[in-house]
Amino acid sequence: MRVLITGGCKNGKSWFARDLAAVLAEGGHAAGAFSAQTAGVKKKRYYLATMIPHDEEDEERIARHRRERASQSFETVEWGLCRDFDPERFSGEDTVLLDSVTALLGNEMFPAPAWDYDPSAVARTVDTLKRLAASAGDVIFVSDGITSDAEDFDPMTERYQRGLSYCERQLAASCGLVLEICAGNAIVHKGNLPAALRREGFYTAVNDPDGTNQERRTQIMELVIGGASQGKTDYVKHKYDFADNDIFDCRIGEGVDLNAPCILHLEAYLRGCVRNRIRPVEPSDFLPDAVIVCDDIFCGMVPTAPEDREWRESCGRYLVRLSQRADTVTRLFCGIPQTIKSVFTNHH
Repeated sequence: MRVLITGGCKNGKSWFARDLAAVLAEGGHAAGAFSAQTAGVKKKRYYLATMIPHDEEDEERIARHRRERASQSFETVEWGLCRDFDPERFSGEDTVLLDSVTALLGNEMFPAPAWDYDPSAVARTVDTLKRLAASAGDVIFVSDGITSDAEDFDPMTERYQRGLSYCERQLAASCGLVLEICAGNAIVHKGNLPAALRREGFYTAVNDPDGTNQERRTQIMELVIGGASQGKTDYVKHKYDFADNDIFDCRIGEGVDLNAPCILHLEAYLRGCVRNRIRPVEPSDFLPDAVIVCDDIFCGMVPTAPEDREWRESCGRYLVRLSQRADTVTRLFCGIPQTIKSVFTNHH
């Protein structure tokens, strides 16, 4: 089985990929069932770590990832450059998780210590990833959504964005399962999610422009996310007929009003928490039938300012937790609501 997993920063990609690797290593196949031949068979599992640390922040990130996977029986292989790839290392019985394509391509395109652009890096990276896919049994590729930005970048950054997009397109074409992780939920763009992961909290997204698969709200919390100016506010006002005094806008008020039926721009509140070094409220502190709207700020290029990086990461982590608490999670894309979690219908 070949799998591509992508999504925004701190949305749970690595965590989901490790769970999927465990399922595959223990005999799960593409349809998610267990065959008589593979039931109970535990395959060897490898974690290909592609980050090359360059500062203390990178070292801390690597240490955290090692702690997170310490109990999951992975053999870690440091694989920061394509030249380190050894096709003889893996067999057709192994499960291999590469995390991430994003870091591997960056290492190849701008190699240390000179950081000079290498125009052959994209083709070399794609070729190596395809060789990896052919050398092992189950292979999971983790990448990052870095192409959603309302910003003009320097030519080198734009080349990197285009290069990663090309890598993802090539992998998506050759993978049987392509997933996007959004606020901890798995959106299936291609293939079938293994049955062992079809549990509450993981859903295949469906477009729901009329809200026909949503029942009348009774003590149901809804989280609404999406890019800037995608119609999130109009969506909740129309769906729930909120009056102005029902809505609290975190861009205007101080903190967050936990008694408000509708909360807009939660990302502004989370930014204030980062700036003021305070812990955000717990997801359980909101009203049980609150409607919470938050801009998706966790995709796109990694910000250069440390505070902006921390804000983006804290927002991603918080929305994963809030999504677990919410009964329904809806994403707005070009004004079209897409249900990615619902208590009413489990979409596979």
